[in-house]
Amino acid sequence: MGPKEVSHLLRLLAELVERCSTSDVDALLSGQARLQIDSRSANERRYSSSKRTIRGAHQLQEIIHTLQSLESREEGIHLLQSANLTKKELEATARLMDLPVIREDDSERLRQKMIEASIGARLNSRAIRG
Repeated sequence: MGPKEVSHLLRLLAELVERCSTSDVDALLSGQARLQIDSRSANERRYSSSKRTIRGAHQLQEIIHTLQSLESREEGIHLLQSANLTKKELEATARLMDLPVIREDDSERLRQKMIEASIGARLNSRAIRG
């Protein structure tokens, strides 16, 4: 295995860890959980799984970029609702935005945090400056 393959493997591992909850990462670090590699192809995994596929960090970054370009909180609410993100995806997105995520945060609270951090802060700053 060459350097490019190792680099690709590490990127995939980093994306996997970003999608994990903090409790999942804690369980991995403490030895209470293990990572398991599924050797089936992506298509086989997709069709055999009844769960929805979790978006990768790249797709979540695109949502963040779009969110940061919006001009109103309402547009942000619409974007996040239409993206139909799961709670785990919302948590991962909030972490990518360097926002604190706590276990008690529900999906709506996570959306509010992201909107305030990306749009609300900018609007408040404009209002203060006049």
